[in-house]
Amino acid sequence: MDGLTWQQRAISVAYPLGDVLVLALLVRLLTPGARGGNRSVQLLVAGTLTLLVFDIAYGLLQLATSWQTGTLLDAGWVAFYTAWGLAALHPSMTDVAAPLPARSP
Repeated sequence: MDGLTWQQRAISVAYPLGDVLVLALLVRLLTPGARGGNRSVQLLVAGTLTLLVFDIAYGLLQLATSWQTGTLLDAGWVAFYTAWGLAALHPSMTDVAAPLPARSP
């Protein structure tokens, strides 16, 4: 990280922190009682896993100083945005935020 400005260092730290936040939200979405059969949830999970895999690959390529634009890595981010966009547009998205029925003790 030598030779980086404070803004570049802040962004380098923000990416992994954002991934941790996204992973925490994914875990919350998939807690027991979640709507695993919901198409929007499935698209959110697929997009999130794609994001995490390609962000890890991006970090490794950055460390090796071999990252370039226009590679397969960029297609991974396109897949992530597409999956989340489709999840938002799918009619089942309204069920994701609906309260779950109470469980009997």
